[in-house]
Amino acid sequence: MQKTSSSASLTAAEALDKLESLYDGAVASLRDAIKDFIKDGRLPDEAARAAGLFAYPELRVNWDGVSQGHPKNRAYGRFARPGCYTTTITRPRLFRHYLMHQLEMLEGGICRRHRGGAVAA
Repeated sequence: MQKTSSSASLTAAEALDKLESLYDGAVASLRDAIKDFIKDGRLPDEAARAAGLFAYPELRVNWDGVSQGHPKNRAYGRFARPGCYTTTITRPRLFRHYLMHQLEMLEGGICRRHRGGAVAA
């Protein structure tokens, strides 16, 4: 999987831009590999595949658990426990509006005030 530094915090918009870039790169790599296979039967490099050449990008949000004004009255857009929350994102451009809304709630309510951040890897 393509990695970025886990210490690099991004804004919601920056994280989504990075996710889109990583996803587009993976799709382009997969298309090229399929063309090569159809043309001459060549398989993609095993090391590149193991490194995540075709992997969905990962969104990682860290929260240290320090809470002042933590929004406990809503069922979404908040963290229940400190830690590293991760998920893979398929077609980030398609879900950008939804993801932006969710990340902005975290960014505004928790991450900005409590030394957290989003990382696209």
